[in-house]
Parts: sequence; structure tokens; C-alpha cells
Amino acid sequence: MRRRTRLAVPMLTVALAWSNAPAGTREFALMMTGLVFGALALRRMAQEKRPGMALVPSGAFEMGDHHGFVDPRHGGNETPIHKVRLDAFYMGINDVTTGEYCDFLNSALAQKQITVRDRGVYLAGGSDLLVETRAMSPHSRIGWDGNAFAVLDRKEDHPVVCIRWAGAAAYCNWLSGQKGLQACYNVSTWVCDFTKNGYRLPTEAEWECAARGGQYAPYYNYPWGNGRDNTKANWPDSKDPYEGTDPSTYPWTTPVGFYDGRFHLKSEYNWPGAAASYQTANGANAFGLYDMAGNMWQFVNDWYGQNYYGISPYDNPKGPDSGFIMPDGKPYRGMRGGTGTTAIRPSAPTTAIPGCRIATRPTAGVRRIPTIPGIT
Repeated sequence: MRRRTRLAVPMLTVALAWSNAPAGTREFALMMTGLVFGALALRRMAQEKRPGMALVPSGAFEMGDHHGFVDPRHGGNETPIHKVRLDAFYMGINDVTTGEYCDFLNSALAQKQITVRDRGVYLAGGSDLLVETRAMSPHSRIGWDGNAFAVLDRKEDHPVVCIRWAGAAAYCNWLSGQKGLQACYNVSTWVCDFTKNGYRLPTEAEWECAARGGQYAPYYNYPWGNGRDNTKANWPDSKDPYEGTDPSTYPWTTPVGFYDGRFHLKSEYNWPGAAASYQTANGANAFGLYDMAGNMWQFVNDWYGQNYYGISPYDNPKGPDSGFIMPDGKPYRGMRGGTGTTAIRPSAPTTAIPGCRIATRPTAGVRRIPTIPGIT
């Protein structure tokens, strides 16, 4: 506290000293005082230790597809390229793991905040499915024995799968409570209050900004560059020791942050493959974020809007107020990342279509961020 006071007093003194100066000079002094305040705030943010989080600084970038790719199945929903400006925020270095999500479930169960019915997990008194248990989906890594939840198949450090958007938002609210922060989501409407200081899902613009890692000259096709590199991300044919051939063992995820450039040993990870070791390349981007390409889809806060890029605001876009109606007559939230050819690039959005997620690629997960009100 004394350090903050010591830093603030000289700036206040500077502003007061210029109070009797000519108008133009006063305006300049006040502007410079504001810039110093902002710079010091950002410095404090950079110095603040937030385990598992990376600071993404404020700034503007051109959002969208810079490489002319058109997905034959979804059309050009990464265009038009448009400029957006974002406030600074923290982003989870890794996806939320199965172990972390299971901790949430058991904690919420003990507080009678959730219930299990029809083999799925719901908020108590709610109708929105949060996550599937193994009894509901063979691809789920979460077991339910009637009394408690448990991680199955030694997937504690793998990204959680078989969750729904509401399940990701509910996890964020729970984590905020654990850290003594304000919950961002109204669980009745699932509207996110961006003025709260708790954890939430990143907006689509925040996700793309974070995935690009500050690389804008030129804009890369992947988080690390323009070339596909199977040693930097878990996608089809990566040939890592978690990749299988038996559909019953799908999805073939790797532990979060597995592609970190280290030489991994089977004795350390106990992977299902026969290889005794596996050398990875470092797939982290310049912000130190892992799995921004590959491993699994990640929910964003936004509703999916097919034409939203054409009307997106410049400052901190938060997505459309409602979702684009898909062929099944339902709106969906957006997802980013993933392992398919349409979803591994920083600019490629996709949509959560029931059945498609589990049948064709790893299912949706969550990466959380805490909001930072007042820092731009």
C-alpha cells in the first residue's frame, strides 16, 4: 500500500503544480499524468503474479482471415477483416483440465448447487446441461457413482471434454467464488456482466488476439507461424503417443501444455502408446499460451453470429445479442481452436453443433480469463 501511495503522490503533485499554467499546457500535463497512471497500472499488472494466467496487453489488431482460406463446409465466416481494440486482460495459459472441473463438480455438489439427472449434470433447479458423465457419453472422462464425481482413465491433466457452454460459465462463477471475486454470469439468463472482477470466458475477439500472441507483421496462419508443424500441436496425424485407432477411446487429447518442447517419457505420463519417449516442439505462442491450436475446441463467450464480422464494433466487441439460427433451428455459442482443418488457425471460428463435436473431433472445453475493469 505504501508503494502505491509513494508512486501516486508525485503524479498528483505534478498535476497540481500545473493547475495555474495556461489552458493548453494544463491539458497537456493532465494528459501526460493520465498516461503515467496508465503505464504504472500496466506495470503493476505485469508484475502481479497470477498463477496459470498470462497478461494480454491492450491494443488494436485486424481480426479475421488474412490468408484467403474459405472453409468449404461453412463458407467465409472469417471475413470481412475488421479492426478491433481490446482492453488488457489475463488469459489462462492452459485449458481447464478434467481434474480442475471435477473439483468444481464435487465442491458444487457439497453445496447442493448442482444435481445429476438423466446421467447429466445440471444446476439445482436448472434445465441447462452442464456436462455429460461417462454414463451419458462414452467420451466423457467424468464418472458419477451416485455420491461423488471422479476423473476416469487417468485424464486428470487432460482438457475437460463433453461440457456445454453453460457448464463452462458455471465453472467460471465457481472459480470466482473460490478466489473471493465477483461472479460474472447470471445463472438465470447466462448474461455476462463484464464489469465484475471474476473469471469469465474470453470474447471471440479476445481469444483471437490471445491466440495471435501479438504477431501482426505479418499475421500468421498458426500461433507460431505459417507452416503446419505436427510436433507443436495435437491434431490428426500428429503421431503423438496419445493418438489412437480405436474409436471407443476417442477423443485423443494430450495433457494440457504437452507440446512444450520437452522430451517426454512414458514412465512419466503413462500414455497408451507403445513409444518409450516422445520429443515435442514448443507450441506456445509469444504470450506463453498452449493449445491455442490443436487438442480441443474452446468455448468463447459470444453467441455465434454468421454476419457479425461485418457489423462488429471497434472497441471491445462482445458478440451479437443472440445467436444465428442454425439449420436445426437453434442458436449456438461460438468456439475456437480445435483439431480439424477448419479450426486450427487463430482466425477460424466454428459452432457447437450437437453430435458433431464428439463424433468428428475432441469436444468443447473452456479457457478462463479474469476481467480487469478500468485498465485500457
